[in-house]
Amino acid sequence: MVLASKTSRPSTTLSRKAYNTSAKVGQYTDGAGAWDALVIDNGTALPLAERNQIQVKLYSTIAGVFKFKLEGGTSAAIEKDYMVTEDELNQWIQISMDFSDQANANQQRIVFFLNAWCGR
Repeated sequence: MVLASKTSRPSTTLSRKAYNTSAKVGQYTDGAGAWDALVIDNGTALPLAERNQIQVKLYSTIAGVFKFKLEGGTSAAIEKDYMVTEDELNQWIQISMDFSDQANANQQRIVFFLNAWCGR
């Protein structure tokens, strides 16, 4: 898989708390554009029949829409949204998105839009 974004990198300085004990934490800094995104390109069809649940641990300082998108295959792209609320800021939260309705779809990329629609 390939990660592509303006500013994404592994980080050893991000806070690893009880909620996120991962040995490796990725850091993505959202750009000023409303549609800047973190893209994971599999290069071939994603195995959605077996792996159709996406879980992300997110630490955000801004409330807004966190958009999940599957795209890049022969199937129509699909988007699902999660609203990050004021109560969830400045702490690790786990977001789960169910794409089981896409088990038979052909998609190659997972795209994450942080703060979709609200260019900062």
